[in-house]
Amino acid sequence: MDPEARRAALKIYGGAAAGLGANVVGIPLDRFRVEVAQDVAVAEPVADHLRRSAGRLVRAPLESYAGGAARCGQKGFSASLNLLVPREVKDESPFAASAAAGFAFAPVLNAFRILQLGKINLFSYQRTCLSYASPAGLAKFAKNTALFAPGEAVRMMTCFGTKDALMHFMPARLREPPATAAGVAERSLLLAAALGPAVAVVETSVSLATETATLLNAQAAGEGSLHEAMALAMRPAYLSRCWVALLAKNVLANSTTFFFMFAADFASNA
Repeated sequence: MDPEARRAALKIYGGAAAGLGANVVGIPLDRFRVEVAQDVAVAEPVADHLRRSAGRLVRAPLESYAGGAARCGQKGFSASLNLLVPREVKDESPFAASAAAGFAFAPVLNAFRILQLGKINLFSYQRTCLSYASPAGLAKFAKNTALFAPGEAVRMMTCFGTKDALMHFMPARLREPPATAAGVAERSLLLAAALGPAVAVVETSVSLATETATLLNAQAAGEGSLHEAMALAMRPAYLSRCWVALLAKNVLANSTTFFFMFAADFASNA
């Protein structure tokens, strides 16, 4: 195989593995995070929400992972995008490169998102696709993507952009491709353990208020405004609980994602 094609293939496979690995832990924890966010009255301890979410996962694993294939596709595609951006571009402009990738490929990423939401609402992937297979459906998708694209650009920037920016502060020996497979695994694990939590703090802090407000607004189903949802989301006692729940999910999901991404990057440049 041509060396360039081999490198690209390794990065695509690495992105796919990152999407799968991240969602094995991310999907159940995201449901826990949503349950905490829906407890607007702060009526139950966070530990009770975690215990209930864990019990649901054990009792009905297939239900817990509804829409998982689409979500893995979305995460895997975005991880592969970041890996395929030339290293010199990421070194020079890590945030701009990630934001541009998220914005430019928002239609593909949004398609995965819509498939996932449809599956959660008990619609098959085929039925969801067919619902958009008309001029009106395509117009709806275009409008939805236009609203989704800026937020996705910010998400990519805070996650992958922060990862690439923090790599500049890592020791030079950790940034060089190892010579052996064992070295690749060890170095990838070290970098993921260091950068996963750091990126999670940034990503959680940036997205917490908007994610929680959007969730509350959707829960209201038209009974309240986004402004009212934001007012609920900004209470310190409530916001701190949501921050902890979202941080826990992001630490585990990002660390898993970065492990596979670093491994693919090192292997392709060895």
